[in-house]
Amino acid sequence: MIYIRNKNINYISYAVATVDQVLEPLYMQLTHTPENQRDNKLVKTKMEQFHIVATHLSQQLRDHQFICGDRFTAADCVIGYNIWWAGVIQGGELLNDYPVLQGYIERLRERTAFQETFKGVKPVKPSGGSL
Repeated sequence: MIYIRNKNINYISYAVATVDQVLEPLYMQLTHTPENQRDNKLVKTKMEQFHIVATHLSQQLRDHQFICGDRFTAADCVIGYNIWWAGVIQGGELLNDYPVLQGYIERLRERTAFQETFKGVKPVKPSGGSL
């Protein structure tokens, strides 16, 4: 049980200290910044970092239903949100090469709490830089 608790805390920390730092600039650049105003160097760097993150999470989830094993934990709330967020950016293109992550978010979408949380949430429409 201590192992699961430590892993849970580690993945929550990983989500907020690492994954958020990759997704936030990608989201802003690719969803809300006009293409001719994007920082292409930043996008390239964050895309490379995303692929590292997505590969790591895919490896963890390859043999498990959830991020800390086969039981849903608080870490799934945070990592699950990150994967959902990645699925919003560019219509989900970030997840195209990661079927394990696609399966994970589908498992989360089946949960009643997920459905209640995201009830009424509409797909993000690019604002063209007008936040």
